[in-house]
Amino acid sequence: MEYSQLVHLYENLGSTSKRLEKTYFLAEALKQADKESLPMLVLLVQGRVFPGWDESKIGIASQLMVKAISAASGTSPSAVEAEWKNSGDLGIAAERLLNKKRQRALLSSELTVAKVFDNIRSLAGIEGKGSVERKLQLIAELLSSASALEARYITKTVLEQLRVGVSSGTLRDALVWAFFPKIIGILHRCPHCSSLVPNTKSCVACRAAMAGKFSEAKEPKAIEVNSLNEADYNRISNRDILMPGDEALARGIYNHFLDSVQQAYDMSNDFAVVAEKLAASGPAGLKDTRL
Repeated sequence: MEYSQLVHLYENLGSTSKRLEKTYFLAEALKQADKESLPMLVLLVQGRVFPGWDESKIGIASQLMVKAISAASGTSPSAVEAEWKNSGDLGIAAERLLNKKRQRALLSSELTVAKVFDNIRSLAGIEGKGSVERKLQLIAELLSSASALEARYITKTVLEQLRVGVSSGTLRDALVWAFFPKIIGILHRCPHCSSLVPNTKSCVACRAAMAGKFSEAKEPKAIEVNSLNEADYNRISNRDILMPGDEALARGIYNHFLDSVQQAYDMSNDFAVVAEKLAASGPAGLKDTRL
């Protein structure tokens, strides 16, 4: 997965304060992520490279970040500090300075999520003589290969200051939307683009007006579910869409799915592990989740 794709997700997440829209954007990214990138994506959208149970810290001071931005942008540390003071955000300062750079290296390649994740994660384990220079080299390597916008988010992630509004509740919902059968009543079919989206005033996918009503919902390929017991994972594992008997049942099934994800998270303290289980084995795979 290219890092630019993750940056696009960051931009979408930062463009809205509405939780349903954030959940939709995140769920779509989770579905599209490859097997290797998925657990990294889950951690990075939380602004971290270590799971909650791991007390490791990236531990990079702002002044070292200033030096890395200076090296990557070809400007002096004082120029970086001046831009930082002007913008009030070192990530934005990095973006502006990299944007001013006249020419990027001709041989620079597209950054991947794995490269960014591995470099940043490595920072926590570097100690001893020459550690500052090695850390500086790892950060500058990323910034030198990054676009201006990518540099903003790399800087924020390294400083552990990424804020894109992804709470644990949003991530839990997104995992259900991405890896469990879609529930009519929770999601509605947009009449314009045919996407299954939350029932908001305008479609999250195409921005056309929405007026979805449960009573009018028609999904020929959906499996009808008339009780919570009928939403057993073994019965619905190969089904993409569920059609509950009413909206109350739709909410009950959805809460059941959320509880499954929450229980798996409580066992592992790591949404990345939960995502891997779901991607590999579906909802039934959560039963053997361990720390």
